[in-house]
Amino acid sequence: MGRLVKLLSEHLMLACALAVALVVALMGGVGALLGTSRVPEVASAMGNVPEEGHEQESDPIQEAVAAEPAGFSSLRSRYSDDTAEIVDLLCASAWATVDDANVLSFTPEVMVQSKDGRDELVAYVLPAEPLVRQETAQDGAQVVTRTFALETADSTSLVTMVTRTPDEGDPTIQVAGDAFASESPYLRVEGSGSVVLDAPDSEWLAQAGVDRDELEGSMGEWCAVHHPSATAATWTRTALDDYEARTLTLTYELDNRQRSRVAVVISHDDGSVTIEEGSSW
Repeated sequence: MGRLVKLLSEHLMLACALAVALVVALMGGVGALLGTSRVPEVASAMGNVPEEGHEQESDPIQEAVAAEPAGFSSLRSRYSDDTAEIVDLLCASAWATVDDANVLSFTPEVMVQSKDGRDELVAYVLPAEPLVRQETAQDGAQVVTRTFALETADSTSLVTMVTRTPDEGDPTIQVAGDAFASESPYLRVEGSGSVVLDAPDSEWLAQAGVDRDELEGSMGEWCAVHHPSATAATWTRTALDDYEARTLTLTYELDNRQRSRVAVVISHDDGSVTIEEGSSW
């Protein structure tokens, strides 16, 4: 050690060079730990370290994910399209019992149960292929029932999700199961946002008697229930003008996993819009 000190004192330039190299090496090591090798970003991250006496706020979602059992992440990576669609539906909305006493919300990894102003967060996974049943009710409504297992670190429970689309009016959707705090069903209480339409343009739609903003709003509301992962709808450049029915039908392709096709039916009489699954021809 004495020889090294003597050597450095005799070679000041060498000492400076070694000091700089040591700092760069240390910074590179910190960068590797933070997932980056760029020194400016490391310096920025280090600048955000809370001062003594000021604790940094934790992220409850990330804490719940960090505490999840081993294997959950692998199960999520193998979701089928049907399972992924269920997760999209769960995440697209908040869910509440009729009396609003119990509220549920989801991320792809964490379920949040809220009651009396307190939140309980727990990581979850859907470990098995769901059972999907479609039927027509006596009143003509289309009913889709999805039954699936929801697993947490402590238990595995069956959950039922029922989507009911009447001939007239808005569809309803609810979930129920032993995995939740309340025995009463939880109803969907908010949508997932808007869906952007790429075409036709506003002038073209105005000639057909339709406001583009209203059409996008209708598409967003419909997709929030049927294809909540969709964020954009691309016109397939096909249109059917039915003079007898006095309707104009446009077909769109969504950007969800299944690249679903939907038909937008516009009434020539009052400009009303109806959205249907699949193409109409």
